[in-house]
Amino acid sequence: MSYLKGLEIKKRTAPYREKPKRNTKERRELNENDKKFVAKQAKAFFHRWVKWRDRGLPCCACGESMSHLPEHMRQASHYRPSKNNSAIRYHPDNVHLGCSYCNEHLAGNESNYRIRLVQKIGLERVEWLESQRQVKKWSIEELREIRDKYKALLIENGVPLPRNYN
Repeated sequence: MSYLKGLEIKKRTAPYREKPKRNTKERRELNENDKKFVAKQAKAFFHRWVKWRDRGLPCCACGESMSHLPEHMRQASHYRPSKNNSAIRYHPDNVHLGCSYCNEHLAGNESNYRIRLVQKIGLERVEWLESQRQVKKWSIEELREIRDKYKALLIENGVPLPRNYN
């Protein structure tokens, strides 16, 4: 490796960027105007509300009791996938409590999910959900309204807020 002698290897360093300190007013204002951050908050509060609403109920897909499962294995499961049907992403009829096995490993276990969903909310509302195929681009104001609505519902019912979004 004598051919490497005399070569100077310089480390690349990222330019120094000054970030607002954690939980400062500047940081909160910056996040409040960041659509991606507000969307994350809306999703977190909505999913926490769904978990609270459906607490004590069995998995919406397989029907198994979830009382023995830890919190991270109880998930807010969308009947109609939220990527392709963004207009109903935050609709309460579209999201129910499910176990992580059905939601992640069985891709939502859709056939069984539908059977139990018809029992829970009725055939007419399930068919309405299935007919919704719009892609909606949520504005930051709409996302703030959703976030604030579900945050207020959680606070009103004494439910702990999701971490990092207080």
